[in-house]
Amino acid sequence: MSLLAIGHLAVVQRRDGAAGDVLGKLLERRPGPPGEAVALVGEALLDVGATGVPAARRAQVLAALRAQMQDRAIPPRLRLAAGILLADLGDLPPDLDAFVPIAAAAQLGYDFRIGKYPVSNIQFRRFVAAGGYGQKQPWWKQKAIDEIMDFQKRFADGAWPDGPRYWDNDRFNHATQPVVGVSWYEALAYCKWLTGELRQKGKIGQDEEVRLPREAEWMRAALPPSNSPRSGGRADRAAVDDLYPWGSADFDPARANTEESDLKQTTPVQMYPEGASAAGVWDLAGNVWEWSADWNEDKYPWLKGGGFWDNSKNTVTSSRVGSDPDFRNFNGGFRVVVVPISHG
Repeated sequence: MSLLAIGHLAVVQRRDGAAGDVLGKLLERRPGPPGEAVALVGEALLDVGATGVPAARRAQVLAALRAQMQDRAIPPRLRLAAGILLADLGDLPPDLDAFVPIAAAAQLGYDFRIGKYPVSNIQFRRFVAAGGYGQKQPWWKQKAIDEIMDFQKRFADGAWPDGPRYWDNDRFNHATQPVVGVSWYEALAYCKWLTGELRQKGKIGQDEEVRLPREAEWMRAALPPSNSPRSGGRADRAAVDDLYPWGSADFDPARANTEESDLKQTTPVQMYPEGASAAGVWDLAGNVWEWSADWNEDKYPWLKGGGFWDNSKNTVTSSRVGSDPDFRNFNGGFRVVVVPISHG
Protein backbone atom coordinates (compact mmCIF):
# COMPACT_ATOMS: atom_id res chain seq x y z
CA MET A 1 0.00 0.00 0.00
CA SER A 2 2.86 2.42 0.83
CA LEU A 3 4.51 1.87 -2.55
CA LEU A 4 1.24 2.59 -4.35
CA ALA A 5 0.62 5.72 -2.30
CA ILE A 6 4.11 7.11 -2.87
CA GLY A 7 3.96 6.30 -6.56
CA HIS A 8 0.58 7.99 -6.89
CA LEU A 9 1.83 11.14 -5.18
CA ALA A 10 5.01 11.34 -7.21
CA VAL A 11 3.94 10.13 -10.64
CA VAL A 12 0.21 10.75 -10.94
CA GLN A 13 -0.24 13.88 -8.81
CA ARG A 14 3.34 15.09 -9.43
CA ARG A 15 3.63 16.05 -5.77
CA ASP A 16 7.28 15.18 -5.27
CA GLY A 17 7.42 17.08 -1.99
CA ALA A 18 4.53 15.07 -0.53
CA ALA A 19 6.05 11.81 -1.77
CA GLY A 20 9.33 12.81 -0.17
CA ASP A 21 7.57 13.55 3.11
CA VAL A 22 6.09 10.03 3.15
CA LEU A 23 9.54 8.55 2.59
CA GLY A 24 10.93 10.73 5.35
CA LYS A 25 8.27 9.57 7.81
CA LEU A 26 8.97 5.94 6.99
CA LEU A 27 12.70 6.50 7.56
CA GLU A 28 12.00 8.30 10.82
CA ARG A 29 9.61 5.72 12.28
CA ARG A 30 10.91 2.55 10.60
CA PRO A 31 7.92 0.33 11.38
CA GLY A 32 8.14 -3.44 11.23
CA PRO A 33 11.15 -5.75 11.68
CA PRO A 34 14.65 -4.18 11.49
CA GLY A 35 15.59 -3.31 7.95
CA GLU A 36 12.22 -3.75 6.26
CA ALA A 37 11.20 -0.07 6.28
CA VAL A 38 14.48 1.07 4.70
CA ALA A 39 14.15 -1.58 1.99
CA LEU A 40 10.58 -0.42 1.35
CA VAL A 41 11.68 3.19 1.05
CA GLY A 42 14.43 2.18 -1.38
CA GLU A 43 11.94 0.27 -3.53
CA ALA A 44 9.64 3.30 -3.54
CA LEU A 45 12.47 5.58 -4.64
CA LEU A 46 13.37 3.21 -7.46
CA ASP A 47 9.72 3.06 -8.47
CA VAL A 48 9.16 6.82 -8.71
CA GLY A 49 12.41 7.58 -10.53
CA ALA A 50 15.08 10.24 -10.22
CA THR A 51 12.68 13.20 -10.26
CA GLY A 52 9.92 11.67 -8.14
CA VAL A 53 11.15 13.13 -4.85
CA PRO A 54 13.28 16.17 -3.90
CA ALA A 55 17.03 15.73 -4.25
CA ALA A 56 17.64 16.12 -0.51
CA ARG A 57 15.19 13.33 0.28
CA ARG A 58 16.75 11.10 -2.36
CA ALA A 59 20.16 11.67 -0.76
CA GLN A 60 18.70 10.76 2.64
CA VAL A 61 17.26 7.51 1.30
CA LEU A 62 20.55 6.58 -0.37
CA ALA A 63 22.42 7.22 2.88
CA ALA A 64 19.99 5.00 4.78
CA LEU A 65 20.42 2.22 2.22
CA ARG A 66 24.22 2.46 2.44
CA ALA A 67 24.10 2.26 6.22
CA GLN A 68 21.75 -0.74 6.13
CA MET A 69 23.83 -2.59 3.54
CA GLN A 70 26.84 -2.48 5.86
CA ASP A 71 25.06 -2.93 9.19
CA ARG A 72 25.96 -6.25 10.84
CA ALA A 73 22.79 -6.10 12.97
CA ILE A 74 20.52 -6.29 9.91
CA PRO A 75 19.64 -9.76 8.50
CA PRO A 76 21.81 -10.66 5.47
CA ARG A 77 18.85 -10.79 3.10
CA LEU A 78 17.88 -7.19 3.90
CA ARG A 79 21.51 -6.03 3.72
CA LEU A 80 21.64 -7.56 0.26
CA ALA A 81 18.35 -5.91 -0.73
CA ALA A 82 19.73 -2.51 0.27
CA GLY A 83 22.89 -3.09 -1.77
CA ILE A 84 21.02 -4.18 -4.87
CA LEU A 85 18.70 -1.17 -4.59
CA LEU A 86 21.71 1.15 -4.37
CA ALA A 87 23.15 -0.43 -7.51
CA ASP A 88 19.87 -0.09 -9.38
CA LEU A 89 19.57 3.52 -8.23
CA GLY A 90 22.98 4.25 -9.73
CA ASP A 91 24.74 4.78 -6.40
CA LEU A 92 28.27 3.40 -6.85
CA PRO A 93 31.21 3.33 -4.43
CA PRO A 94 33.37 6.37 -5.21
CA ASP A 95 36.47 4.19 -4.89
CA LEU A 96 35.20 1.34 -7.08
CA ASP A 97 38.23 1.64 -9.40
CA ALA A 98 40.74 2.15 -6.60
CA PHE A 99 43.96 0.19 -6.25
CA VAL A 100 45.42 -0.49 -2.83
CA PRO A 101 49.24 -0.19 -2.54
CA ILE A 102 50.87 -3.29 -1.06
CA ALA A 103 54.41 -3.05 0.31
CA ALA A 104 55.91 -6.37 -0.67
CA ALA A 105 59.48 -5.61 -1.74
CA ALA A 106 60.94 -7.38 1.29
CA GLN A 107 59.02 -10.57 0.49
CA LEU A 108 58.54 -10.54 -3.29
CA GLY A 109 61.22 -8.15 -4.51
CA TYR A 110 58.71 -5.51 -5.65
CA ASP A 111 55.72 -3.53 -4.46
CA PHE A 112 52.41 -3.67 -6.29
CA ARG A 113 48.83 -2.40 -6.26
CA ILE A 114 45.74 -4.58 -6.06
CA GLY A 115 42.09 -3.84 -6.81
CA LYS A 116 40.30 -2.77 -3.66
CA TYR A 117 37.34 -4.87 -4.80
CA PRO A 118 36.79 -7.76 -7.19
CA VAL A 119 35.99 -6.55 -10.71
CA SER A 120 32.30 -5.60 -10.73
CA ASN A 121 29.73 -5.89 -13.48
CA ILE A 122 29.73 -2.18 -14.25
CA GLN A 123 33.52 -2.24 -14.68
CA PHE A 124 33.38 -5.31 -16.92
CA ARG A 125 30.62 -3.67 -18.97
CA ARG A 126 33.14 -1.03 -20.05
CA PHE A 127 35.23 -3.82 -21.56
CA VAL A 128 32.19 -5.30 -23.31
CA ALA A 129 31.11 -1.86 -24.60
CA ALA A 130 34.62 -1.27 -25.97
CA GLY A 131 34.21 -4.33 -28.21
CA GLY A 132 35.83 -6.63 -25.68
CA TYR A 133 34.40 -9.79 -27.20
CA GLY A 134 35.55 -9.05 -30.72
CA GLN A 135 37.67 -12.04 -31.70
CA LYS A 136 40.08 -9.89 -33.71
CA GLN A 137 40.85 -7.58 -30.81
CA PRO A 138 44.53 -7.71 -29.73
CA TRP A 139 43.76 -9.00 -26.25
CA TRP A 140 42.53 -12.39 -27.54
CA LYS A 141 44.86 -15.25 -28.45
CA GLN A 142 43.67 -18.06 -30.70
CA LYS A 143 44.05 -20.58 -27.88
CA ALA A 144 41.65 -18.55 -25.74
CA ILE A 145 39.13 -18.33 -28.57
CA ASP A 146 39.34 -22.07 -29.24
CA GLU A 147 38.90 -23.04 -25.59
CA ILE A 148 35.98 -20.68 -24.96
CA MET A 149 34.29 -21.92 -28.14
CA ASP A 150 34.78 -25.50 -26.93
CA PHE A 151 33.13 -24.60 -23.61
CA GLN A 152 30.23 -22.97 -25.45
CA LYS A 153 29.72 -26.11 -27.53
CA ARG A 154 29.68 -28.28 -24.42
CA PHE A 155 27.54 -26.13 -22.14
CA ALA A 156 25.78 -23.46 -24.19
CA ASP A 157 24.70 -22.80 -27.78
CA GLY A 158 28.08 -23.13 -29.44
CA ALA A 159 28.32 -19.46 -30.43
CA TRP A 160 31.13 -17.10 -29.49
CA PRO A 161 29.86 -15.22 -26.40
CA ASP A 162 29.05 -11.53 -26.35
CA GLY A 163 29.43 -11.25 -22.57
CA PRO A 164 29.78 -13.29 -19.36
CA ARG A 165 27.75 -16.46 -19.03
CA TYR A 166 25.32 -15.04 -16.42
CA TRP A 167 25.05 -11.58 -17.95
CA ASP A 168 21.24 -11.73 -18.08
CA ASN A 169 20.66 -13.44 -14.72
CA ASP A 170 19.13 -11.12 -12.13
CA ARG A 171 20.88 -12.96 -9.29
CA PHE A 172 24.26 -11.90 -10.61
CA ASN A 173 24.08 -8.95 -13.02
CA HIS A 174 23.55 -5.81 -10.92
CA ALA A 175 26.15 -3.07 -11.29
CA THR A 176 28.11 -3.53 -8.07
CA GLN A 177 28.01 -7.31 -7.85
CA PRO A 178 31.27 -8.97 -8.89
CA VAL A 179 31.24 -10.17 -12.46
CA VAL A 180 30.84 -13.97 -12.66
CA GLY A 181 30.61 -16.51 -15.45
CA VAL A 182 33.94 -15.43 -16.91
CA SER A 183 36.71 -17.85 -17.80
CA TRP A 184 40.37 -17.37 -16.99
CA TYR A 185 40.88 -16.30 -20.60
CA GLU A 186 38.17 -13.63 -20.38
CA ALA A 187 39.77 -12.29 -17.20
CA LEU A 188 43.12 -12.20 -19.00
CA ALA A 189 41.62 -10.32 -21.95
CA TYR A 190 40.08 -7.78 -19.58
CA CYS A 191 43.50 -7.22 -17.97
CA LYS A 192 45.14 -6.58 -21.35
CA TRP A 193 42.39 -4.17 -22.32
CA LEU A 194 42.54 -2.36 -18.95
CA THR A 195 46.33 -2.00 -19.25
CA GLY A 196 45.87 0.03 -22.42
CA GLU A 197 43.03 2.07 -20.95
CA LEU A 198 44.93 3.04 -17.80
CA ARG A 199 48.14 3.83 -19.69
CA GLN A 200 46.23 6.09 -22.06
CA LYS A 201 44.68 7.94 -19.11
CA GLY A 202 48.03 8.27 -17.33
CA LYS A 203 46.86 6.21 -14.36
CA ILE A 204 49.65 3.64 -14.69
CA GLY A 205 53.13 4.01 -16.15
CA GLN A 206 54.32 2.66 -19.46
CA ASP A 207 56.53 0.33 -17.43
CA GLU A 208 53.50 -1.12 -15.58
CA GLU A 209 50.77 -3.53 -16.56
CA VAL A 210 47.50 -4.93 -15.25
CA ARG A 211 47.26 -8.68 -14.75
CA LEU A 212 45.72 -11.32 -12.51
CA PRO A 213 47.39 -11.59 -9.09
CA ARG A 214 49.82 -14.35 -8.33
CA GLU A 215 48.93 -16.38 -5.30
CA ALA A 216 51.79 -14.84 -3.28
CA GLU A 217 50.49 -11.35 -4.13
CA TRP A 218 46.93 -12.27 -3.20
CA MET A 219 48.11 -13.73 0.11
CA ARG A 220 50.21 -10.65 0.82
CA ALA A 221 47.13 -8.45 0.35
CA ALA A 222 45.22 -10.71 2.76
CA LEU A 223 47.73 -10.48 5.60
CA PRO A 224 46.16 -9.93 9.02
CA PRO A 225 47.14 -6.93 11.17
CA SER A 226 50.71 -7.11 12.38
CA ASN A 227 49.44 -7.19 15.95
CA SER A 228 47.20 -10.22 15.28
CA PRO A 229 47.96 -12.95 17.86
CA ARG A 230 48.56 -15.40 15.03
CA SER A 231 50.68 -13.29 12.71
CA GLY A 232 53.34 -12.09 15.13
CA GLY A 233 54.20 -9.44 12.57
CA ARG A 234 55.20 -12.08 10.03
CA ALA A 235 54.49 -11.79 6.32
CA ASP A 236 54.83 -15.43 5.30
CA ARG A 237 52.05 -17.73 4.16
CA ALA A 238 52.09 -19.82 7.34
CA ALA A 239 51.05 -16.73 9.28
CA VAL A 240 47.71 -16.53 7.48
CA ASP A 241 46.92 -20.06 6.32
CA ASP A 242 43.88 -20.65 8.52
CA LEU A 243 42.96 -17.03 9.23
CA TYR A 244 40.38 -14.80 7.62
CA PRO A 245 41.43 -11.48 6.07
CA TRP A 246 40.20 -9.61 9.14
CA GLY A 247 42.96 -11.31 11.15
CA SER A 248 41.10 -13.99 13.12
CA ALA A 249 40.71 -17.76 12.96
CA ASP A 250 37.12 -17.28 14.14
CA PHE A 251 34.57 -16.92 11.38
CA ASP A 252 32.11 -14.03 11.55
CA PRO A 253 29.17 -14.28 9.11
CA ALA A 254 28.63 -10.52 9.29
CA ARG A 255 31.98 -10.01 7.54
CA ALA A 256 31.62 -12.18 4.41
CA ASN A 257 29.14 -13.71 1.98
CA THR A 258 29.37 -17.47 2.49
CA GLU A 259 27.04 -20.46 2.72
CA GLU A 260 26.26 -19.47 6.31
CA SER A 261 24.33 -16.40 5.12
CA ASP A 262 22.15 -18.58 2.86
CA LEU A 263 21.87 -15.85 0.22
CA LYS A 264 22.68 -18.19 -2.69
CA GLN A 265 23.94 -15.33 -4.82
CA THR A 266 26.67 -12.74 -5.02
CA THR A 267 26.55 -9.54 -2.97
CA PRO A 268 27.68 -5.98 -3.83
CA VAL A 269 31.43 -5.71 -3.45
CA GLN A 270 31.15 -2.90 -0.86
CA MET A 271 28.76 -4.73 1.48
CA TYR A 272 31.26 -6.04 4.05
CA PRO A 273 33.56 -3.29 5.40
CA GLU A 274 34.42 -5.37 8.47
CA GLY A 275 35.75 -8.14 6.24
CA ALA A 276 38.53 -6.02 4.74
CA SER A 277 42.15 -6.99 5.22
CA ALA A 278 44.61 -4.87 7.20
CA ALA A 279 45.76 -3.29 3.93
CA GLY A 280 42.18 -2.28 3.12
CA VAL A 281 41.34 -4.87 0.47
CA TRP A 282 37.67 -5.96 0.50
CA ASP A 283 35.89 -9.21 -0.27
CA LEU A 284 38.90 -11.52 -0.07
CA ALA A 285 36.79 -14.12 1.77
CA GLY A 286 33.64 -15.49 0.17
CA ASN A 287 31.38 -13.92 -2.46
CA VAL A 288 33.35 -15.17 -5.50
CA TRP A 289 36.35 -17.37 -6.18
CA GLU A 290 39.02 -15.22 -7.85
CA TRP A 291 41.16 -16.35 -10.76
CA SER A 292 44.92 -16.07 -10.18
CA ALA A 293 47.90 -15.96 -12.51
CA ASP A 294 49.39 -19.15 -11.03
CA TRP A 295 48.73 -22.67 -12.26
CA ASN A 296 49.00 -25.85 -10.24
CA GLU A 297 50.88 -29.02 -11.03
CA ASP A 298 47.80 -30.42 -12.78
CA LYS A 299 47.94 -27.56 -15.27
CA TYR A 300 44.92 -25.71 -13.91
CA PRO A 301 44.92 -22.05 -12.78
CA TRP A 302 44.27 -21.51 -9.08
CA LEU A 303 41.25 -19.63 -7.79
CA LYS A 304 41.43 -17.96 -4.39
CA GLY A 305 39.14 -16.88 -1.55
CA GLY A 306 36.06 -19.08 -1.73
CA GLY A 307 32.58 -18.10 -2.91
CA PHE A 308 29.05 -17.55 -1.65
CA TRP A 309 28.31 -21.26 -2.18
CA ASP A 310 31.16 -22.34 0.12
CA ASN A 311 31.09 -22.75 3.89
CA SER A 312 33.37 -20.81 6.16
CA LYS A 313 36.01 -23.54 6.28
CA ASN A 314 36.66 -23.01 2.57
CA THR A 315 37.02 -19.23 2.72
CA VAL A 316 40.16 -18.80 4.85
CA THR A 317 43.07 -17.03 3.18
CA SER A 318 44.76 -20.29 2.17
CA SER A 319 41.65 -21.59 0.40
CA ARG A 320 42.25 -22.37 -3.25
CA VAL A 321 40.95 -24.62 -5.97
CA GLY A 322 42.16 -25.46 -9.45
CA SER A 323 39.81 -25.25 -12.43
CA ASP A 324 39.78 -25.56 -16.19
CA PRO A 325 40.72 -22.15 -17.58
CA ASP A 326 37.66 -22.16 -19.85
CA PHE A 327 35.20 -22.79 -16.99
CA ARG A 328 32.56 -20.04 -16.67
CA ASN A 329 31.02 -20.65 -13.24
CA PHE A 330 28.32 -18.68 -11.38
CA ASN A 331 30.57 -18.13 -8.34
CA GLY A 332 33.84 -17.40 -10.13
CA GLY A 333 35.17 -13.89 -10.74
CA PHE A 334 38.50 -12.08 -10.41
CA ARG A 335 40.35 -8.98 -9.26
CA VAL A 336 43.43 -7.38 -10.79
CA VAL A 337 46.84 -6.07 -9.80
CA VAL A 338 49.13 -3.39 -11.22
CA VAL A 339 52.76 -4.52 -11.31
CA PRO A 340 56.04 -3.52 -12.97
CA ILE A 341 56.30 -5.15 -16.38
CA SER A 342 59.49 -6.85 -15.21
CA HIS A 343 57.31 -8.87 -12.82
CA GLY A 344 54.48 -9.54 -15.24
